[in-house]
Parts: sequence; C-alpha cells; structure tokens
Amino acid sequence: MPDPPAIPVRPWHHLILGTSVAVLHMLYYLGWSMDDPYITYRYLEHWVTGQGLVYNVGDPPVEGFSNFLWMVLLVPWRLALGMDWVSTGARLWGFALALATGPLLALTWQRTGPPAKDAAPLWRWLPLHTWALSGPAMFWAVGELEAPLAAFLMTVLLFGIGAHWDHRLRTAPLMALVLLALAMTRPEGAMYGVALFAAGLTRWGRMDAPQRRAWIFTGALFASGVALYTLWRWHMFGSLLPNTFHAKVGGSPLTRLLRGFEHDLHLVTVTAGLPVWALLGLWAWPRGAAVRAAALFAAVQFAFITYVGGDWMPGGRFLVPVVPCLLLLATAGMRRSWDGLTSVTKKRALRDLLILALLVWVGASLIAERIETRLVVTLLRTGELHRPLFEAAEWIERHAEPEDTLAGEEAGFVPFVTGRRFLDLLALNDRHLASLDGDFHSKMDVSYVVDRWRPDWIILLTLPDDPAPGQPATALLAQSEAFQSSYTEVHQIPRLGGEQVARIYQRTADQEP
Repeated sequence: MPDPPAIPVRPWHHLILGTSVAVLHMLYYLGWSMDDPYITYRYLEHWVTGQGLVYNVGDPPVEGFSNFLWMVLLVPWRLALGMDWVSTGARLWGFALALATGPLLALTWQRTGPPAKDAAPLWRWLPLHTWALSGPAMFWAVGELEAPLAAFLMTVLLFGIGAHWDHRLRTAPLMALVLLALAMTRPEGAMYGVALFAAGLTRWGRMDAPQRRAWIFTGALFASGVALYTLWRWHMFGSLLPNTFHAKVGGSPLTRLLRGFEHDLHLVTVTAGLPVWALLGLWAWPRGAAVRAAALFAAVQFAFITYVGGDWMPGGRFLVPVVPCLLLLATAGMRRSWDGLTSVTKKRALRDLLILALLVWVGASLIAERIETRLVVTLLRTGELHRPLFEAAEWIERHAEPEDTLAGEEAGFVPFVTGRRFLDLLALNDRHLASLDGDFHSKMDVSYVVDRWRPDWIILLTLPDDPAPGQPATALLAQSEAFQSSYTEVHQIPRLGGEQVARIYQRTADQEP
C-alpha cells in the first residue's frame, strides 16, 4: 500500500501554532505581578502630574528604578486613560512584545541558519516554538516589568546584526537606535553596544571602506545617544548609575559572586539546562554573525549578573533579556549536530535520539517551570496574591493621620495606593541607605530610620512565629533597642498562604501618655 500523501506545512501554520501556544502560556499567568511594578508607577504618576521624576514628592530626586524606557511606554496609558489603566497597559505591552519576539527570532534564525531548501520547516521555525514554551519569557511577559521589552529589543538587535545593519550607512541609525533603546531599558543595556563594537575591532582588517564608515557612524551615534542620556541622568539624579545598583552592590565580593552564580544556576534549573544547551551554539560558531553576537551578549549578561550578585526574583528575571540569545544558540547547535549526524551509518537512530533529547528538554523545562511558579499560580487563583497588599493599604488609610509617614520593605503597592511619604528600608529608593557599606539587603542605619526619618508606621515581613524579618537589614532594625523602645506592633496581615506575616508597627515614643 502506498504511503499517504504528506500534509504540506506552510509558514503560517507555524505562526498560528507558535502564537497560540504563547498566548495560552501567558494567559496561564495573567494577573500576576510583584510589588516592584508599583515603584515604577509611583515615579510615573509624580512625573506626569508635574511633581518631578521623584519617589517622594518634595525629596531630592533619586533613581530608584532601572527601566526608564518602559516607564516612557506607559505614559500614553496614563495620559489617555488614567492611572487605573497603567497596570493593564503594562500587561498589554508585555503581551504584544512577547508575541512579536517569537516570529522575529525565527526570522533571525532563518537569515543565519542553513538555506531554506536545505532546512525542514520545523528547523526554520523552531525558535518560535521554543520561545512560546519558555517559562521565564512567558512568566515575565505579563509581570508588568521591562523584561519583555528588553527581550524584544535584544531580538531586534540580533536580527539587525544578521541583516548587517551596521555595514550600511542607511541602516546604521537603526542599529544605533536599538542599542540606545536597550541602554535606556536596563542599566546593563549599554554594555551590549560596548561589547559589540569591541568585538568589531577584531574584524577591522576584513572590512571594506564602506563597511568601516558605516561601523564608525553606528558607533558614533550610539556613543552620542548614551552620552546625552547619561548627562541627563547625572543632571537629574546626580549619579552615573541608578540607586538600585548602589543598593544591591556592596559587601563581600565573594558573597556577591556566589549569589550571582546562584541566580545563574537558577535559570539553568528552571529552563532544564537551556544555558547548557546554548553551549552547543559554540559548535555552530561559524554559522553567521547573529549566532556569534548571541554568544557575546549572553556571556556579557551572565558576567554582569554574576558580578552584581543577581537577585532573589523567580524565573531568572534579570536573565530574561538574553533568553532569545540562548534559544538561538541552542537551535544553531542542535542544527549543526543534526547536520553532523546525517553522515554516519546509523543516522536515523541518532537523529531519533536528538529528537528525543529535544522533547525531553521541553518536557523537563515545563515541569521545572511548574515547580517554580506553583505557589504564585496558587495564590493568584485563590485571590491571595494581591489581597494582603490591598488589606495593608486599606488598614493604614483607616488608622493613620493624613500627614503620617510610612516605612517598609516593599516600596511599591502600599506607598503607591496611599500616596504617603515612604522610606524604602531595602534602600532602592533611598540614597543614604544605598550608600552604606554592606551586602545585598543588608544595609541599615538604625539611627537614620528611627531618629531622623521617624516614620509613624513601619511594615515588616516575618515568619508567623518569629518577629525577626528575613532580610538582614530589617532584622537589624527590628532587633535594635531604638526600634523596640519607639514602636509597638499593632496589626498582623497573613501573606503567602500563611507562610509569611506583614507586621504593622506604630510609633509610640512621641505619643502623649
């Protein structure tokens, strides 16, 4: 009996499948967010209403955010629909950017990979599907922060490198604009441009005269844009780096490096070894400029995160910008391995083994993602994810005087909703605390908090049976004699399904007996 005719697979079949998987993947997490986006929203509200790009109105400006271009994208939502729609706007931006990244990543691979006539459709569209299945990418796409914008811009940059935008004068401004946009989206974004042009020096002798002119023009435009942006930030905030950088970097270099390695390893775990798979891309090193650039940018990002010490956030948030690089490298490496297997005697068995390995990787990454996000999804479905934040803000509004000030470890939702002056005890939005010597979340000046700032209410996060906060900085504050003699616990709010408690303390040292 003859074999049935094969069903032709068109490019739009892959587009529909990959896009549908991405949409379903993001819808699974829709509605989740952390406290951090509300820090950005607080700055945005003050900026749009003419009170300055400040965290506390009336205080000197401090750069307690690290996603300026993301904030700019939210301005139209605030102006057109009001502040209540900014959160929705952030999610829609994340949705749109994540959906655009997948097809663009596939097109980048098609420019870089083997000719279309030599590649099966699945190979040509594999980056689209692996992007749609990427847990960290889809998780953070709807997290209301800048990760999807950074990943999209990274993909545009890889596409531009594959299309040799920096080799022609007419496209050089596009390359410079993308590099500048990355620098304005994340503080480390400027490093991509520096690394790209440093690597370009190694091929200077192989460039012809028009390519050299275009390359110099691209570099000059990028350097000029970064210089102007940096001068503006220096004029506005008086610092070359965001206050968030100073708040997180300090203390023992060894401790910081170990924490950074832990953050790197976390991404390896939650993606079932994607960075390890990406090392296969080195086997495909000669296969196009985009593959080489992907390896360079991934190495730069991992080195930076390791140096500054990473963060505690789930899903490898600060490595999401280079997930497109890792997927491109993994695809290139697998394709190169596939090509090598075609010449061996048992090629069918070995090809099947590679396909099986790919399927195992996808399945393992989905399982690892489920384990990573299980608590978040449970809290989201039960309404417990955001309830404690609303309850804390409402309780403060019922019991505090209009002029009362606050302090706490989470500097986003409560100060955003209440509009009150707020001291960020983890130093992201406080220049003095960030300037202290100390490790990550370990910087504390008790006298500054209790005697100088004198907040009327302090919110600390602890275990239910232990009043000492989990962060070293706030634990030092809570255990100090000055705090214990000046503040009294007046309320508790369960969090994280009862695994944590928000303890609200009221200042009693200045009250009349």
